[in-house]
Amino acid sequence: MAKTYPVPFVETDNFYLGLDGQTDQKTGVTYPTRGSQGDAAEIQFGKLFEEQGKALAHSREGQVIKEGPTKIGVYPLEYKLNGTRKTFEGVTNRSITTADDTYLWYLDEANQIIESTTLPASPHVLLARVIVSAGVILSITDLRHQSLTDIRSDPGRVYQVDDTNVGVLALDYVLRGNRTSYAGTAGTAITTADDTYYWLLDELNELVESTTVPLTPHVMLAKVVVAGGVIASITDLRSEGAIQIWADPGRLYQVDATNIGVLGLEYTLGGTKKTYAGTAGTAITTTNDTYYWFLDETNTLAESTTVPSTPHVMLAKVVVAGSVISAITDLRDQSRFDIFTSDQVSGDFSPALEITLNGESGSLYQVFIQVQDAQGNDIQDYHLMRVWLADTATGGETSTPPTDVIAINNSIILAEHTASAHLLVVTDSSGTASIEIQEAGADTWYLRCEINGRVFTSGAIVMT
Repeated sequence: MAKTYPVPFVETDNFYLGLDGQTDQKTGVTYPTRGSQGDAAEIQFGKLFEEQGKALAHSREGQVIKEGPTKIGVYPLEYKLNGTRKTFEGVTNRSITTADDTYLWYLDEANQIIESTTLPASPHVLLARVIVSAGVILSITDLRHQSLTDIRSDPGRVYQVDDTNVGVLALDYVLRGNRTSYAGTAGTAITTADDTYYWLLDELNELVESTTVPLTPHVMLAKVVVAGGVIASITDLRSEGAIQIWADPGRLYQVDATNIGVLGLEYTLGGTKKTYAGTAGTAITTTNDTYYWFLDETNTLAESTTVPSTPHVMLAKVVVAGSVISAITDLRDQSRFDIFTSDQVSGDFSPALEITLNGESGSLYQVFIQVQDAQGNDIQDYHLMRVWLADTATGGETSTPPTDVIAINNSIILAEHTASAHLLVVTDSSGTASIEIQEAGADTWYLRCEINGRVFTSGAIVMT
């Protein structure tokens, strides 16, 4: 595709004569005074070119220039790559490859100047394109401006290599909970039939080009429009991957006008842990209405115009208008407090304690305290609880503690407020605190335990 260049506007001669002796405040450049001769004219022109040289010096940084038919030079450059500031000292009299081709010159991650017919997938700073014809330099095109937006550390970016090839920078991503690394590509040929193509990574971590968005989970990268058999435009669509297809369990998303997809998730309903695999495409009911989408008690994806009274996991609300999807509202947050089980609906989220008395054995008495959820299921994790021995089932700390209280079976006594009477205890990984009371004499106590503000009391601990 031929390029179109603008034609600069040229002022009248009187405009330039009117600059006589004036100073441009933005650049500090002073224009020569008309009529100057001899040394005065030479001094004025010397000042003019000196100021222009200083103003333009920064534009030379990193520029590739022709030093001979087969030689190039590169001006020094200070730049930042992957967050690291670097200094390239420049080169002169560097020989080119004389085989006829188009070569890209760039600085790689090691700060080395590289000549190649393709761009790397790794971060780099692009400098110039050099075309070699008949063994000598035909042209040099400055490409430094592309490094400002295209090629630095920009994971997953699809960029144009030439008229019919794209490159993709490497990226790490998460898809359906699995962390994956894509190595990138320095050049992949496009399909040259005129159309709009989506470029994406599929579930197998393969780079895919397609005229449609797939129903299966993927990471969207870009949209490439092909016209006249060459790349006409590239639109970055990575932002869609961030909200549509990454690790977002249970998210309901639109596939097309009449189909939705749901990402897989693990959840607990009625005390039972369940896994929903997700769906890449499920047809909606096209009658105009508002529909609730949820997982029912059998772990089946359901669509209904009303919210069920039975336990379920709410996912989303889908509005259908004109027989197509009009809007999708995420309702997953409601499942945190609305719908799981009758205990959760009543607001009972606090953990409970089951206290088991193992009985007296000589001068020892063992007590086991298991952390459970509202449905009586053991919670297998580390927990901190406060325990104290009381003289009654509703009493405070006893004034006649036993000889000793120790933690056993991997439980830990974190602190003792009162020796052998009032302690902070950490459970083992199964959520069980194991306490052993040591007392040679006769006495009776009750073990009272507090977790998250709730107090539980054991039966009578009778030492004879």
